[in-house]
Parts: sequence; C-alpha cells; structure tokens
Amino acid sequence: MRSPFLSRLADSGSVTHGIATTAVIGGLSLLSPRRLSPTKRLAYRLANGAIAAWMTVAEFRSHGRGVLSRGAAAGAVVGITGLTIGLSEASEAIDERIQQRLEKRGVSHPRVWIAAASVVFAAASWALGAISARRGSRETIWMDGDDEILALTHVPHDVRSLTEALLGTTSSYGAPALRQQLASARVSADDVAQHDRLSVTFVVSSGTDLAVPHDGVFPHAGQFSDGDGNTMLVRLTVTAGQLDTLFVESADGENVDATTFLPAADTITLVAETPYGFEPVTEDR
Repeated sequence: MRSPFLSRLADSGSVTHGIATTAVIGGLSLLSPRRLSPTKRLAYRLANGAIAAWMTVAEFRSHGRGVLSRGAAAGAVVGITGLTIGLSEASEAIDERIQQRLEKRGVSHPRVWIAAASVVFAAASWALGAISARRGSRETIWMDGDDEILALTHVPHDVRSLTEALLGTTSSYGAPALRQQLASARVSADDVAQHDRLSVTFVVSSGTDLAVPHDGVFPHAGQFSDGDGNTMLVRLTVTAGQLDTLFVESADGENVDATTFLPAADTITLVAETPYGFEPVTEDR
C-alpha cells in the first residue's frame, strides 16, 4: 500500500509535493542541456517529461475527480508528457540563448542564476495554485450512483485531525488504506458549512487502495463528554472500501442532542470496540 509520504507527493496541494517538484526543477536547471552528450541530453529530456507527468497526475488526483474519466485523464497525462519532450529542442534553444546573454554580461555561474530563477518561478506557481485551489475548493461533481449534485471542499483541519486520530490507533481493519484515502479526500461543502456539525461525508479520489473489510463501522472510536456530561462517541464508517462518514453518536444509544457536534481531536479518548464494550486503546488491535 502507498505510504502517506507518497500520497503527499501525489497531492498537488501538499507542501511536500511543492518542495519536491521545486527542488527537482531547480536541480535540472543547473544543467546546460545544449552542452550535454546526446545520451545525457536524452536522459535530461526524459526527466523533464517525467516531471510533467508527475505534476499532471498529481493535479488530476487532487482536483480532477468527476471531471475526466480515468481513460481521458491517462490520455491527457501521456499527451502532456509527449508535448513536453517534443518541445525540448525549442526550450533548450531558449535556455542556451539566456545562458549566452548572461555570460556576455559577465555574470559568473550563469547556471546558478538560471536555476535560482527556475526555483522561484516553480515555487511561486505551486503556491499560487495551492492558494487558488483552497480558495476555490468547492467543486460540483456527480456522486456515483446518486441523482443529486454534491458540492465538495477540502477537509477542514479539525475533521482531518479527528480522522487521523482514529485511523492512527491501528494498522488493522484497512487503516493504512483509509489513511491513504484521507490524504486526497474531499468532504461535503454543505456539512462543512454547518458550524455545529454532527457528521461529515467524505468523497475519496479514484485510484486509491481499498480497505478491507469493505463495509462497516471502524471499530476504533473517540470517546468524549458533551456539555451535559453524557458520554458520546465519534465514529467512522467505511463503504465499499472507502472512507464514508465521520459522525457523532451517543454511547448509550440515545438520540444525539442537536447542540452536540464533532469534538476537537485533543479532547477525545481513543477506545476500541470489544465483545465487552468499548475499552481504552492500549495497543495495536
């Protein structure tokens, strides 16, 4: 299963992705492609194509759900990669002219300056894209098997922290796959708009690993007390192997008061469902 680090690398909005892509672009910019041997120049071009593919895949994984089918997205990735490699000759000619002009003006170490400019441009482009995605993170997509259109937004920090706390208690019950899904998941904008929310619905990006068991309530929960001293639980449901809903329920099965809402992650006690009821989590179960 894909690690959380690799999931962040594949998320165009993550800082990990921004730092990694900027560093690779900056490193390649230190090379003068026109002054490489034919074999090394081919490797240079393939590396640029790979970066273009990586960034395109990350963008589709983060923001393309519901916009293109998998086949169309794969075709777009291949097309962009091919275009990047196909334009290598022209881009390398421009790069060479820039280097020559810097050298004529007496600039020492022109490749360092070119690489620095590339780093600034790449970092600024990522930052602007990430800010724009967060500000305009509401999307409208067709939910699979549903007749209504659902508006989505990014996972709020408190919801992400709660979900990570529940999933971080074990490596069983498909938890690693669910953590991978959380890295790129979105949530219902209508749920997030409610200040005192009792539940949040997730929409998981396609292509992520599925959890086993495929359906059910995750057996680890967060226990907390509401304003009236009642014991409550925050639970997580899994449907078809994917994160479904984070919700609050009463520990004694009573109806949940309308004033109860999702707690902060640092206020819950992690508990596990056992044949004898819920018990504190003391080890990986």
